[in-house]
Amino acid sequence: AHTAVAAVLDAVARHYAGEGEGVPVDIERVLAIKGRHRDALMALDGVVGVGVSGGPLTFHIAAYLERAGVELPEALDGVPVVGVVTGPITANALPAMPSDKPQP
Repeated sequence: AHTAVAAVLDAVARHYAGEGEGVPVDIERVLAIKGRHRDALMALDGVVGVGVSGGPLTFHIAAYLERAGVELPEALDGVPVVGVVTGPITANALPAMPSDKPQP
């Protein structure tokens, strides 16, 4: 998580220093780029999810990682890619809801 925060702070600093190339501010553009590259990122060994993070001035593509050390592209179509180690992600079943009907 600290890596993601550092990457965003660095992107904001570059933006204000006039070095804003590759520092997107248009969330729709970032979502479209993420959509185009999602399958390729998910195919990388160790990537367990892909999203968009950041704001309000900058956004980046977040690659959620099963473990540290997964090699990711630095950027996709000018949008920074930040790895966030989450560990494995698994779906959990919803707990059973009590029945409205009285039990015999």
